[in-house]
Amino acid sequence: MIKSFRAAMFLLPAACPAGATTVPVISGKYFISAVSVCQPQIQVTYTSGTVSGISVPFAGSMLNTAAVGDFNASTGKVSLSGAANTGSVLLFSDNIGHSAGTPFAGGPVKVKYAWSNTDTSVTINGVVFQPVYGHEKNGAVESFMLEGIDSGSCSVTISATK
Repeated sequence: MIKSFRAAMFLLPAACPAGATTVPVISGKYFISAVSVCQPQIQVTYTSGTVSGISVPFAGSMLNTAAVGDFNASTGKVSLSGAANTGSVLLFSDNIGHSAGTPFAGGPVKVKYAWSNTDTSVTINGVVFQPVYGHEKNGAVESFMLEGIDSGSCSVTISATK
């Protein structure tokens, strides 16, 4: 039994032998759970050692998506259809009417992105992810997880399961 996450991370390379170059096949429909988090920015102004102002130039953002993703290797496209919630990580207001941030709101998602993968990366809509592939069955991986940073410096995590 593995006693810690850290120990599991040291064992992970053993599951992927050096020199292995087989590209895992991602194909067909997967249940997708995706989370994107962008850190908020808060600026504090001091005057004579005392806080004289606080502003929120960026309230951060979060996007949670639950969808079915259909990965078509021959076209290099993935179609996502499902639902998403999006909003600011931080909601800020003061007693004189200043505010920042957007409350969470939900709605449908239906998008199509270009994608490709190698044994060491998955690229979706131009974002390069580090993959962890699950077991293969009937010529395609049954599951995979992706970690990446998008062009807005936001952390993106995607889990997919057939």
